[in-house]
Amino acid sequence: MTLPTIEFPVDKIRLTPVYKNNDRLCTIKKSSFETNIPRKIIDGYGPIYFPKSHKDRPYIYSSMVLTLDGKSAFEDENKSSAISKGNYLDPDGGLADLWILNILRTYADGIIFGAKTLQVEENITGHIYDQELAEDRISILGKKEKIPWNIIVTRKGTGVPLDHIIFKNKEVPICIATSPEGFNNISHKLNREYLVLRDKYEAKNITQKRILDKNKIVFVVTGNGNKINLTHTLNIFRSMGIHRLLIESPTFMYVLMQEKKLDEAFMNYSGIYAGGEFTLGRNQAFSYKDFPATEILSIHIHRSSFLYTRQKIDYKKSSS
Repeated sequence: MTLPTIEFPVDKIRLTPVYKNNDRLCTIKKSSFETNIPRKIIDGYGPIYFPKSHKDRPYIYSSMVLTLDGKSAFEDENKSSAISKGNYLDPDGGLADLWILNILRTYADGIIFGAKTLQVEENITGHIYDQELAEDRISILGKKEKIPWNIIVTRKGTGVPLDHIIFKNKEVPICIATSPEGFNNISHKLNREYLVLRDKYEAKNITQKRILDKNKIVFVVTGNGNKINLTHTLNIFRSMGIHRLLIESPTFMYVLMQEKKLDEAFMNYSGIYAGGEFTLGRNQAFSYKDFPATEILSIHIHRSSFLYTRQKIDYKKSSS
């Protein structure tokens, strides 16, 4: 099964920077192990760098597109693409939103989806749709594999659509991070072989090539019952060679913020209003005494109806 590609002409997706936190961005650049940036990224977005991973877990960043009133979907259409592509004032702004996601995938070693994401986005796969960036990932950024690990996080394992396209493509390296109960619920339903990792020592010799050659799926099983041990899971990811982890699950993004482990958020805003209940974190509220704050690293615009922000998450306890 051939993975789809999308054309991203630079003249359509080029963004205009309107704010840069130069001091903070320079600090990040100094701590990055990248020395070269793909030319298309420089031309369309500008130079972008990420810090090195933490010693015990990956460097973690998320990507979301929202309406100006903070909604992640319409009430009558729950795909996020309706928020980006649906902006009739600037259709190319939606293409630019997707391209930024491709940039973030290009730098990532793993991408996390939730079961709900797979249920809604039936054709999603975590590869790089921009063929030029997919090649630059190897030749310029020095990645060993063309496609990041596609990681599905599920506590109970009951909501994962095992007939999803992601399980049918042998080019996609798949990892399922779950609890012991979730493993029992999923493993016997798979029609593919699998490998189980329960600690970082088992993960050190795992390579994508070895897994893909044998058409296996990797399970990362931690915690007890139907609870995942997040710290343990992220430690195993790091041992698997996942230095940078991209989050594309809104629910898991908030889980990581509650655990003070999300490092950055790339939040894009389509200039439309949706109303309704689809708000990030609506069932994952913070206290006014202890909540994350953000330091804006950069803001870009596309024409006059899209905003693209890069935010550094800060977890210092509120003094209010």
